[in-house]
Amino acid sequence: HIMAGIRYAAGDPDIALGATPAAAALTEAREFAASDGGIFRYRWHQPPKFEPGKTYPMLIYMHGAGSRGTNNVGHLYWAAPLVFDLEKRFGKDYFFLAGQVPKDKRWVEVDWSSTAHAMPAEPSETMGRQIEFLEKAFRELPIDRSRVYVTGLSMGGYGTWDLICRKPEWFAAALPVCGGGDLAQVPKLRDLPIFIHHGEAD
Repeated sequence: HIMAGIRYAAGDPDIALGATPAAAALTEAREFAASDGGIFRYRWHQPPKFEPGKTYPMLIYMHGAGSRGTNNVGHLYWAAPLVFDLEKRFGKDYFFLAGQVPKDKRWVEVDWSSTAHAMPAEPSETMGRQIEFLEKAFRELPIDRSRVYVTGLSMGGYGTWDLICRKPEWFAAALPVCGGGDLAQVPKLRDLPIFIHHGEAD
């Protein structure tokens, strides 16, 4: 397990691909053509059949920096337990989204070494495409808007903070892990349940 972790951290593609077969089997690799001409690559699950009048919960997951790329599967490595838990709780009746950030890009284009940052006026390239995709999904799919949740770790923790600050009305709760956000945006989040994990004391 330790050696696999080292190989994964070093970017071994066999580990990134081989560590997620079960999670990959529960999701589908898709691409969204954004209005800026770019492509948003993501893993997706939706209920196999929509029952008339029924809506379904949704979980959005944002990966860390080590999972960046274009293979559209390696970013499921740390998301796998979430996918398995969703399957256990809801069977097939849920929506799940896990976008992948290309190498050298970030969910939020800020300096990670800084102790604080201001939220950029515009979302990053990948975040902007994810927001556009979600706007379309909310319009067209039977997603229960009272049960939309978001989580992410490390770089995805930054992404979680960024997304809930831009769209606090979208979410029922958020769970950022080891990320950073703009403290000036906190008043927007006063009514949003947030479960924050950042260190051993959490």
